[in-house]
Amino acid sequence: MSKCGIAPNEIAGLSLGSTTCTVVALDKHDRVLRPAIIWMDVRAADQARRVAQTGDGALKYNGFAKVSAEWMPCKALWLKENEPDIYSAATQICEYTRAIVSSQISDDTKNINFYVEKYIATYPQMRDLMHDVAQHVAGREE
Repeated sequence: MSKCGIAPNEIAGLSLGSTTCTVVALDKHDRVLRPAIIWMDVRAADQARRVAQTGDGALKYNGFAKVSAEWMPCKALWLKENEPDIYSAATQICEYTRAIVSSQISDDTKNINFYVEKYIATYPQMRDLMHDVAQHVAGREE
């Protein structure tokens, strides 16, 4: 802020944006480990099919409609299965929007990744398929 010459009390708010479902893998220093998997990338089609086949109750959040290969949980599972070195080195796998906000806010509690709870953590069938992915997405290895 000292570089821009604006006093903190003159700032009403800040806004950052990116496309949703663009996924990044970050190391413990929040450095990007590989190029982002952009929102419209559907390489995780097989993972999406397998997630859909669980019939998990979490799927009610999309009306039990088609599971998209564009979704972050499917892409995280793809990373686990196809780029295990990147997956292992990552302390977070998240949407890029989360990474942007995290890079600007030191208190990460303001930016909890809701996918872990919404799509994975509370439903048994999804948990069976993606338990360690959920832990990795949340940055909490067991």
